Parts: sequence; C-alpha cells; structure tokens
Amino acid sequence: MNNQHYLLDEFGLISVRGEDAGKLLQGQLTTSPDNTDQFTLQLSALCNPQGRCLALFWVTRNTEDFWLILPKDNIENTIGTLKRYAVFYKVTIDDISQQKQLIGLSGKPAEEDPQYRKVRGFEKQFSIKIIEQGQPLEGPLKSTNEWLFLLADRKIPWMTFSASGQFLPHNLDLPALEAVDFKKGCYTGQEVIARMQYKGNLKSHLVKLSADKPFIADPGTKLDAEASRAGELICHVSNSQGKTLALALIKDNLKNANFFHLQQENTPILTLSEH
Repeated sequence: MNNQHYLLDEFGLISVRGEDAGKLLQGQLTTSPDNTDQFTLQLSALCNPQGRCLALFWVTRNTEDFWLILPKDNIENTIGTLKRYAVFYKVTIDDISQQKQLIGLSGKPAEEDPQYRKVRGFEKQFSIKIIEQGQPLEGPLKSTNEWLFLLADRKIPWMTFSASGQFLPHNLDLPALEAVDFKKGCYTGQEVIARMQYKGNLKSHLVKLSADKPFIADPGTKLDAEASRAGELICHVSNSQGKTLALALIKDNLKNANFFHLQQENTPILTLSEH
C-alpha cells in the first residue's frame, strides 16, 4: 500500500478529562482505558444496558485527557450518554472538534514522525495525526470517503448516529478486531456481551459486499437474497470511482448467495466481496 493522506473532516474529537476520567471510561467502554496511550488508537464501543452499541470510536491519550475519535454526527449523542454517568465522577466531557484537525494516513508512517497514532491491529496500514485547527495542511489530501472505503475493505466498521443502538459488538465483529476486552471487568452492557461470547449461538456475521454504483440507505435497511430475508446493512461508502463497499450483517446460510438487494427502490445489486 502506497502512503496516502486523507482529510478526515467528517470525524471529530471528544475530550474526557479529569481525575476520574479513567474510572468513568472503565465503566462504560468495551476496552480498558488503562491500556490506552499517546501513540496508538484503540477501537472501542460505548453500549447501552442491552449490550447494543451506541457509539464506535478510536480511543487515544493526550497528556491530561482521553480523546475519542468518531463521526461528527454521533458526537452529541455520545457526549449525552457519557454525561448521564459522569455526574458520579470528577470529569469534564467536551466536543473539541473545532480545535483539532484529523489527518488519516494509509501506509506506515515514518518512524521519526511521532504525531501519527497507529490503529492497533493495523499498525502498518492505518494511522491518524491530530493537529491544531488552522495549522497548514500538507497536500494532496484525499476525502473522508476514500478513508472509509479503505476501512470497509479491511472490514472495519464505523457508526453514525443513525446506526446507534442497532447492533451488538458481535454483529460488528468487534471481538475479532480486539475492540472488546473480556477480562476488564464490569461496564454497561457487559453481561449481555459476555453471554453472547461464551454462550451465544450467532447465526449471522459481518460480511463485505460491493456494488458498481453509489446508493443511499440507512443502517438497518433490510437485505434479501434468494427470495429470503438475508440480513441488514451496517454501513456503506462510495469512492471517487463510484464503486461502493458495504458492511452488512448476513445470515450464515445465505452468506454465499450470488447477489443481495436492499428492500428499497433504485438501489443496485450487491455481491460478496472478500479477500
């Protein structure tokens, strides 16, 4: 993979700061904040008591606070959820998206450039640089959609506000992405998530689908295959060439179907796209 840079202007930052910031996040995230540092990005989720993901983000550390990187349209929802629990802690939670700019990198950053924080599990493939808003940008920069296309190709999901509360971590393949720590102890939704891990019998899994043109559809939109309900859409994105990749939750007995179609008009046929 040749190194490319991306302007992630559709992503923003939440700051969680204060002497109890780690304690708050320990009780809410699917991963442990104790394992977070200033050099890496840890994929993690915030869940409701039913174990469904309300937000999906990368967690990293600054000198005095934790930063959560996620789509801007889910920031208000995420902050609202965290603040309901924050009343018990000495912590402040703020949207600092107007203060920071995010630059994505595909490929391995130069070892002498410590500004890039590497995505855990994909250290040689993806990194993000967090810089001050207004700082000069080095071009050329590709779009957020091109970045999301690369994530989708690696079966890394993202979650906008419209997907909030719809999917369990296992639906998003988060355990395989090391975005769930089953040894960290209690957090909101933990009992449901642990039960699914150790006693559940999953009959649907995340798959990657492709289409030859863009389409518009919400997360949760139903998909059919072979005249049967096959699953539902999780997220999708189109690149500059008009090709679309989608991540979807598909029933195991239909995951090898020749084609899939969304239950709405004017959408293209989707086909299985695996490495």
